Amino acid sequence: MPYKDFAEQQLKQSEYNATHRIEIAKYKASVYIAHRIEIRNKQAAYNAAHRAEKAWNSMHRRAGNKDGINPTYTNVHICRRWSGPKGKENFVKDMGQPPKGTSLSRFGDVGDYKKSNCAWHTWKQQWIERKKRSCSTQRPTK
Repeated sequence: MPYKDFAEQQLKQSEYNATHRIEIAKYKASVYIAHRIEIRNKQAAYNAAHRAEKAWNSMHRRAGNKDGINPTYTNVHICRRWSGPKGKENFVKDMGQPPKGTSLSRFGDVGDYKKSNCAWHTWKQQWIERKKRSCSTQRPTK
C-alpha cells in the first residue's frame, strides 16, 4: 500500500508540474508578445520621425544646389520658418509626419520649399507632377 500511495503522489505532483509549466509558458509568451508590440510601436514612431528628419535634411541639401549635383534646384529656396534654429520642428508641425511610402514633393516640381507649395507624395504622384511640368514647358510643334 505505501508504494501505491507514493505512486499516486508522484503522479499528482507530475500533473501539477506539467500544468504549472504550461501556465508559466503562457505567461512568458504573453509578456513576450506585449514586449514585441511595445517595441514595434516605438519603432513605428521612430521611423516616421526619422523620415521627416531625413526629408528636411534632403530638402536643405538640394535647395540652392549646394552639392552641385542637380542644376534644377539652383534657384530654389526654403522659407525662413523651415530654415531657422527651430526649422526642423516647424517643418514637422507644418507638414506632419510623412505617411509610409511618401516623400516630400513640390507642386508642379517648381517653386520654393514652403508650406503652400509642398506635400507628401508617392513616387507615382511625383512622376505625374514632373510630367505636368515637362508638358507645360515644351514648345508647340508646327
